[in-house]
Amino acid sequence: MAVQVTKKTTRHKPNKPYQHFPLFLHATGRWAKKIRGRMHYFGPWSDPDGALQKYLDQRDDLQAGRTPRVQGDGLRQPAGNDLHLTAVFFGKWPLCEGTSRDTSDFVADAIEWWWTNRREVYGNVRRLQIDLDNGPEIASSRTPFMKRLVDFSDRHQLTLELAYYPPYHSKYNLIERCWGILENHWNGSLLTSIDVALAGAKTMRWRGVSPIVHLLDRVYATGIHLTKAAFRPIAARLQRSATLPKWSLTIEPRAG
Repeated sequence: MAVQVTKKTTRHKPNKPYQHFPLFLHATGRWAKKIRGRMHYFGPWSDPDGALQKYLDQRDDLQAGRTPRVQGDGLRQPAGNDLHLTAVFFGKWPLCEGTSRDTSDFVADAIEWWWTNRREVYGNVRRLQIDLDNGPEIASSRTPFMKRLVDFSDRHQLTLELAYYPPYHSKYNLIERCWGILENHWNGSLLTSIDVALAGAKTMRWRGVSPIVHLLDRVYATGIHLTKAAFRPIAARLQRSATLPKWSLTIEPRAG
């Protein structure tokens, strides 16, 4: 009688690409995540980047209990590309409060603070897409803001893609839902001091995650602009879309 011996092979279990990678290694050899009480699978262990992208594409639908749309169906853009949603997704999201005015420098300082303090979480990310509304302080024609972003791109060697929402389309900006949750959380409380406002923000939760609250306590002047001559080299760095030059542009970093 012949006896066949089958040797059981042991599958090598890889490590997560980085600490806050949102998926876990399932015993079936796939990256997985439990959402709304059900297990969902996003790809094999050998392709963590593909699994992550699939998760980003499907996350909002799965969390809402919907059947995920097929990527490329033209119905929506993967929300994982939003700077603010990416911050939520990787465990913590930033919320900057100020004591002065909402100027170009205030917004640029907030972005700088966020990246300086959280860049280690994002692994090898070298490109950021920043979704923006139509506030005058962050318009693509706002010379101080464009200069600050060009400087930011060069300093951190990051490609920046700026995507602006058209006028009267704030309902499509997911961060607006965050502000609504914050207002409901405050629930009419009197914000009588900076400490009260900060404490209220720290205890709110959006998508089950509390923010990292930071105070930018400095005076921001208004009415600042660059001369045409000073802005000319900055403007040359702005790679504007051929079809939507006002609403879509890219900044590539310059070495050195």
